[in-house]
Amino acid sequence: MILNQYILKSGNNISSYDSIKLYNSAVLPQTRNLRKHCHTSFEISLFKSGKGFYKTRDKFYEINAGDIFFFSTNEEHYITEICEPDEMVIMNIHIDPRFLWKCENIISSKRFMGIFFNRSSNFENRFTKENEVSKHITSLMLETEREFKEKNDSYETMIKLHLFEILTCFIRYFGNSGKESEAKDYRLTYEKFLYINRALDYIDSHFTEPLTLDKLAAISGFSQTHFGTLFKQMIGMSPWDYINLKRVNNARELLKTTKFPIEDISLKSGFNNTTLFNRIFKKIVGLTPSEARKEL
Repeated sequence: MILNQYILKSGNNISSYDSIKLYNSAVLPQTRNLRKHCHTSFEISLFKSGKGFYKTRDKFYEINAGDIFFFSTNEEHYITEICEPDEMVIMNIHIDPRFLWKCENIISSKRFMGIFFNRSSNFENRFTKENEVSKHITSLMLETEREFKEKNDSYETMIKLHLFEILTCFIRYFGNSGKESEAKDYRLTYEKFLYINRALDYIDSHFTEPLTLDKLAAISGFSQTHFGTLFKQMIGMSPWDYINLKRVNNARELLKTTKFPIEDISLKSGFNNTTLFNRIFKKIVGLTPSEARKEL
């Protein structure tokens, strides 16, 4: 259950996106069937109360109140159990990758992206509550929440500053995280970011419509190959993975909030046939649309 939600938008009147989203949710004690879960944004989570277990692609983590987790785009993670007796209250912050690529200093943006896309060997998704860095990050996350709530003068600036400090804590803690990405030739200047961003804006506004890689590459002004390479460097997934994740998330919301037939939800989410919809939905979620509807 979502308790509250705050959003900072970016973009323009024609095409806007959630640059930063903070929300609190509560979940009662339960054991949950394992299903895949991932985002098109980076996620930083503070567990305010409760105990449980987290499953990532290759690890299980115990969850305790005060722990912090963070995940990259398209990184599978799912809470499999919320233990008795307390409900689990989670504060999530979602950060669109474009927020970081808009850094004026492209080298700084690469360092921040490195902690998500080019991690060091000692990387872990979890900061336990006993970690001194975790205590500082917790304070910054709660300050970010307070800025969203109170909306004092220049609160948007303070929110962004808090997030950059949080990400800097990650960089310092993991040492070499992201340094290799400085050494690599990303071939991604701010100008190229703007061109790729055109395609992203178009996808965000038209993902329920027919799309082709050729058209998206043309919008960005690059060849298909170069467009695909730059897109993945910037967002952490291929253009089609991004489009399919947007479509599936839209379908999940329709499954949860409407009684539309599966065939209609498939079309309303941008899939031109139900067979393709079922296959991609199960690949991303781990369940068929019909199975997911029963659990939502």
